[in-house]
Amino acid sequence: MVELEKSRGNDIWRTGQLQQYDLSVSGGMDLVRYFLSGYYENTQGVEPDNSVDKWGMRANVTVTPNDKLDIRGNLGYVSGRTNLSYEAGGGGFTWTTYFARLDRLDGPRRGFYSGTPESYTGTFDQRQGLDRTTAGVTINHRPFARFSHRFTVGFDHTREQDNDIQYHDEKWLDFWSFSDRGYRSTQERNVDYTTVDYAATYQWPVSQELESSTSVGGQFYRGYSELVSAYGEVWPTPGLTSISATTQNRSASQTSVENTTVGMYVQEQLSWQNRLFLTAALRGDDNSAFGVDYDFVTYPKVSAAWVVTEEPFWDYDFANTLKLRGAYGESGQQPDAFVAIRTFSPVAGPNNVGTVTPDNLGNPDLGPERGTEIELGFDAIGTAINLLCDDGHGGSTACDGAPNVYMGRTVPSTEGGFASTLTLFNNIRLFAQLDFKTGFTKLDGNYRVRCYFFSECRENWYPTEFDPAKIAEIQAAGTYAGALLDDADFLKLREVSVSYGVPSEWVSRVGAQRGNITVAARNLYTWTKFMGLEPESTFNGGSRGGSFSLWEQNVLPQLAQLVVTFNVNF
Repeated sequence: MVELEKSRGNDIWRTGQLQQYDLSVSGGMDLVRYFLSGYYENTQGVEPDNSVDKWGMRANVTVTPNDKLDIRGNLGYVSGRTNLSYEAGGGGFTWTTYFARLDRLDGPRRGFYSGTPESYTGTFDQRQGLDRTTAGVTINHRPFARFSHRFTVGFDHTREQDNDIQYHDEKWLDFWSFSDRGYRSTQERNVDYTTVDYAATYQWPVSQELESSTSVGGQFYRGYSELVSAYGEVWPTPGLTSISATTQNRSASQTSVENTTVGMYVQEQLSWQNRLFLTAALRGDDNSAFGVDYDFVTYPKVSAAWVVTEEPFWDYDFANTLKLRGAYGESGQQPDAFVAIRTFSPVAGPNNVGTVTPDNLGNPDLGPERGTEIELGFDAIGTAINLLCDDGHGGSTACDGAPNVYMGRTVPSTEGGFASTLTLFNNIRLFAQLDFKTGFTKLDGNYRVRCYFFSECRENWYPTEFDPAKIAEIQAAGTYAGALLDDADFLKLREVSVSYGVPSEWVSRVGAQRGNITVAARNLYTWTKFMGLEPESTFNGGSRGGSFSLWEQNVLPQLAQLVVTFNVNF
């Protein structure tokens, strides 16, 4: 389809351009230091309706009146718009091309399964606007040698607006039945987080061999979110885009949720000869979602670590550092907002008089969901190995939390990478990076759609050529997912780059001190046996994949990139 459309003068996908410009300045004196930065990004995807237009700035200031006090402030702002393409469960260029029907090349769809690429871009519009502001201040005070305390306050505000639009444009009626009407869905979300944290630590020597560190602290956390949404259908004429101009099925809603947590802790740490470490702590929290009759909750923690290689008897060469460790701790997850409260819903009563009916019964004794964890392990030559973790429900689980199911592991058991840098002539740097993930499987959703539902596979037409068990799974139309699973191990050539340090006598002509040019090629090749398009892409999970939690369907693979970067320091 790609080559056929190109011969017709229609490129399904394009070569997108990545552009980002950064500027930063730093300086100051002993009393005041500052860092200011800003950037602008204008990036195009490989589909014409996919792009990012964004800018941001950051400011950091540190004031140090004396060696006992420092004050650090930060401010950040990001604003931009992202235009999104339909894919995965929403259709789009990938859906209509991956499942094209070559027996329909002469029809209005030109062989595409759903709509032509231009009908998607002319009819649908998905976009997200974002504004985010972050600010914080930290005061570190060391009034005397063994005592220090810290006070931090932070604020994070995000405003997000999401739009999903189908325009009223009747020329696309051959592809989309709603094109003579149209709709718009808009959601605006405002999220605020406020945090206040105080911590104090006093360190004192109990003896020449034993050190003690006592810490106390408290936190305040407030989260507030508000969601306003509106929807409307059927514009009476083309060219209209506002929800107020729609004529049918208009709706609007508004919800807000506030959650507040207040917590305190005390912790004691003991260090004996810098080789044996003991820690005991107790934390208490109160949350606004707790029931009115539930008291303050407490969570204990105890841990120990022993650096065996610091002992006099250690005389072995196989490990420079060996530390044994163990820990026991409790934690909790607060309930959802309003669950503990008895609530009522408005309804129309007799004679259409407004009244209420019970909704949530509530629970005045509701508290957090508690969990416990026991961890035993050791660190050797920089490698950490966890032996056992308790899941808090009477059983144990691997400490990485990776689920194991009968169809295979959905989270890689091993991942890593290899990188190498070669410097030539002092100013040319060659770099290459490979990374890999192994020990997991993934469901191929493209095969699922093509063979299970659309009957476009050879297995559908010549079943005797294939394993009867596989054919039975296909004919069961998704009841069984075994035939869709495949080994998703991969090795990817992530990046190859060359950097050139521009001679100082060249950059000095424009008043600069240093200059660097880098040309990088990324996502160049993937070695894998996965039968889908991309072992790194993820679409969906849950019951749609036969309860399999990781699968790939109808998404663009990792795209190859060629990036040229210029850095100039003044």
